[in-house]
Amino acid sequence: ILVGFPPGGSADVIARLESESPVVRSVQSPQNMGVGAGLRKVIHMAKYGRFLLIAGDNDMPRRLMLDLFRNCDKAEMVMTYFLNRENRGLFRTVLSTIFGLIYVTTFQIYVQYISGPVVYPTAKIRELKLKSRRFSIAPEMTTKLLLRGCSYCEIAGYMQTGAAGSTALSLRNLMEVMTTYLRLFVEIKITDRRFYGFKPTRVQL
Repeated sequence: ILVGFPPGGSADVIARLESESPVVRSVQSPQNMGVGAGLRKVIHMAKYGRFLLIAGDNDMPRRLMLDLFRNCDKAEMVMTYFLNRENRGLFRTVLSTIFGLIYVTTFQIYVQYISGPVVYPTAKIRELKLKSRRFSIAPEMTTKLLLRGCSYCEIAGYMQTGAAGSTALSLRNLMEVMTTYLRLFVEIKITDRRFYGFKPTRVQL
């Protein structure tokens, strides 16, 4: 299922693929709702037991995706992290490191990359109350599933040069990152702490 593509360009390519293959499905909206809102909309349409959320900035190489697919049954969550994060520049690398440390210390989630691509279990994702509207949906899903006690493994890889003009560091995105963290803190530590009071299990590949 592919979401969040405006008419023209990528949307035309996806429409062609959809007409050629029954496994490709697209959902489009008249306005940009954000990837989180789009994912919440289509998550109950998924037909298979696993799904992968990939950002549109093209930094995920084919080889790493194949590694994810080959190992998708090794744990409930198959996570990735990048070994060459310097490709994103100093400022974004520092922000990402600080972001990860905050999640580690707050929620005791000892993973390499909380916002990285993950193969998720569809049924368990459907049990969660997801609220993020933009790409903070990724750390929200990862954090909540880990604290539900899901097993996980991590695969290392190298990012490729992403698409030019990426807006990952926009003010709107940064504001949502902070809002998502505060909301997760309240849910996990206060209102729903019994639901999220479990420890994840690391699986070695």
